[in-house]
Amino acid sequence: MVNQLNENEIARYEQLEREIYTMLFNSVGPQAMDLGLTTMQSGEVTQFACTESPKVTILNRLLGLGLGKPARHEEIDLAIRRSQTLKVSCSAYVISGYTHPLNLDEMLEQRGFTLKARSSVLIFEPAANFEMPALAGEVKVQRVDEAHREDFAETMCEGFELRGGFWRAWEAISQASVGHPQQLSYLAYVDDKPAGGATLAFTKDGHSAVLYATATLPEYRHHGVQTALVQAALTEVSSQKVATLVGQTSYESNAQHNLERNGFKIAYLRDNYQLGLEYK
Repeated sequence: MVNQLNENEIARYEQLEREIYTMLFNSVGPQAMDLGLTTMQSGEVTQFACTESPKVTILNRLLGLGLGKPARHEEIDLAIRRSQTLKVSCSAYVISGYTHPLNLDEMLEQRGFTLKARSSVLIFEPAANFEMPALAGEVKVQRVDEAHREDFAETMCEGFELRGGFWRAWEAISQASVGHPQQLSYLAYVDDKPAGGATLAFTKDGHSAVLYATATLPEYRHHGVQTALVQAALTEVSSQKVATLVGQTSYESNAQHNLERNGFKIAYLRDNYQLGLEYK
């Protein structure tokens, strides 16, 4: 079931994601140049790009398009020109009934964007009466310290089954999360062996957080690893009195259902329109 939110609430959640991903790209520091991690701001819209991984949606996309104020043809055309210059793909989200103008999907399709997928944005608001589901005893979760930075990054990349440039970019982002003042990273262990990882990122004001990555090694799936990691994040935000925790995943995926079992509710759905590299 999808919650009924107003435009201001949805714009706030999208702004939250823009803030977090800008922080993630910047956290890599000088290595960002080598990886081609770029953040470009144009009014209400932020464009993210990664030349090291040019086809990956989460690293090459627009956030904020059509929210706050109607999207303009010039904004979309500017994003396309930037993508052409950097030789990367470009993705944009349409939130039915909320992004403006209401024919934003047609504006994108006229420029060669195609609908590729649908994703769910979920929220968790800590409540005193929420009961944490029982957790399998075989999974142990610990915060990642400097000594385990590389183990964490490798676990995240292997858990997502990444390759090539995506591995290199996400490895750098994962390593940068360890010890970062706005991030907490976790490793899950089964029989004292790394089985999965997750990262929790906080806004500057500390009022909200995003669970932006949870990954489980293939051999440890269906062992309760993701549930253990999600519950570690829920415990953290509850202890810090964070008002809202946000998660985003593929629509009707196992990850979505797992978040729902742990108290998350679907806030809204996003249609992902992508302009590939064919236009070069």
